Amino acid sequence: MDRIIRSSENRLNAGIDVNANFGGGGVKYGSGSDLSSDSYFGSFYTRGLFDIFTGIWDFGFSKGAYYDVEEKRFMTEAEVLAKYGKNGAIIFTNGVNSTLEVAFMHAKDAKANVLFYNPTYSSIADYTEAALEWLIGTSSLSRQLGSLTTKMQVNLVGHSQGAIISSNAYIYAGFKGGAVRGSTLISAASPYGSIRQRLSASFGGATFVYGETNTFDPIKILSSGLNPVGYVEGAIGLVFCGDQHTDY
Repeated sequence: MDRIIRSSENRLNAGIDVNANFGGGGVKYGSGSDLSSDSYFGSFYTRGLFDIFTGIWDFGFSKGAYYDVEEKRFMTEAEVLAKYGKNGAIIFTNGVNSTLEVAFMHAKDAKANVLFYNPTYSSIADYTEAALEWLIGTSSLSRQLGSLTTKMQVNLVGHSQGAIISSNAYIYAGFKGGAVRGSTLISAASPYGSIRQRLSASFGGATFVYGETNTFDPIKILSSGLNPVGYVEGAIGLVFCGDQHTDY
């Protein structure tokens, strides 16, 4: 699996190592030891419903944040354009349950110039948001990132939910005149299959360079399309090899 994306290296004189360890570092909820079981489960149910509605809200209105990976500092879109607009940038988008610290680590592993941080609230909210993005298409985050692709050359790299956001960003770009020439899409553990990602990139005027999915990654249950073997491998991974989704 040690693959370096040569196409992006040629375009921006920077390699992208997709053999990075994309781990999770999500928000965890604890409970007080003095709670009764009834009050605990009642509270858990209420919080679960709240998180689902939060995920729906995030799908429509959540905003990501740009960070300079090397300097580890927040950047406005105008600053991204000023620094990388001339030569382009590799922009990494993280998946669900990733704290900012973990997202920085993954962006650095991917040799990205810029982190487009997909904020996390809770597992339930994140998975709700990701499910809507997978089913419906462009979310608020995809529209935000897609807008940037129409202004400068980018190599979008996404892991898991970040791959959905990056792929859908090019759909949005397609409706806005297309991405800047030379832009690309690369994914790891994408819930979308390669055909879907290729079509998205093409619609936006970009090129789908490469998609990496481990053999027993459970995400194959969503991304295998017409490949029956992929569903079997994904099911095996779901039962025995959950780490296949994070070990890249």
